[in-house]
Amino acid sequence: MIMNIMNQKPLIAKDIPAILEIEQVSFDFPWGRQDIIESQRHKNGTGLTIKNEEDKLIGYVIYFFDKNKIIIRRLAVHPDFKRTGVGTMLVKTLIDKLSYGRFRSIYLVTRETNLPSLLFFKNLKFISTIIKNYYNDFLVEDGVIMEYFF
Repeated sequence: MIMNIMNQKPLIAKDIPAILEIEQVSFDFPWGRQDIIESQRHKNGTGLTIKNEEDKLIGYVIYFFDKNKIIIRRLAVHPDFKRTGVGTMLVKTLIDKLSYGRFRSIYLVTRETNLPSLLFFKNLKFISTIIKNYYNDFLVEDGVIMEYFF
């Protein structure tokens, strides 16, 4: 587990440049500034960040509340801080929100070729379901629903 982590904080506009940097090194299809802004403007959209002791943003999760579930839209950790517990801390914060009773599950979709993501969520007790031809952007690819039930 990573040491000396500052508190998790809500995602705010000044975090966007650091998020864009992490997007570029984390995803084959990174989000742009407008994607992040639109997700935050969504009536049920929000996000969390984690910063290190030097106040550098090292991880974030962007998610929506939808009826009785939390939908993860984006989760990333800076490559220098992968496998240190940062991503787990972010997801466990969402899992803790389930205990309040309003939400019954956490839901996300990832590419079937994203093995690190699939293994990460499986280790956190998420259940997977294949969706045929879910992605049809640059490649036609199956998606995998990952869902955690409280």
